[in-house]
Amino acid sequence: MLSSLMRDAKRQAGRLWALGLAAGLAVTMAAMGPADAHGENSQAAFLRMRTLNWSDMKWSKTSVTVNEKYEVTASTISWAPRKI
Repeated sequence: MLSSLMRDAKRQAGRLWALGLAAGLAVTMAAMGPADAHGENSQAAFLRMRTLNWSDMKWSKTSVTVNEKYEVTASTISWAPRKI
């Protein structure tokens, strides 16, 4: 009888320990905020993609060979974000 009570007590203690561990993990994960790595400014994806828009593009040559330099001139769109 005493051994069965000890076995039940150990089982209950193990369950209580597992429940406490799960509750602690849940509280820790719920309290986490967003990660701010290296201090860079975060931008939404649609803003980052808008930085690729250019207007009035002009190329100095229509065909180039390997390692040949050429010039591309363009202006950015007026509503592009200032921080890229």
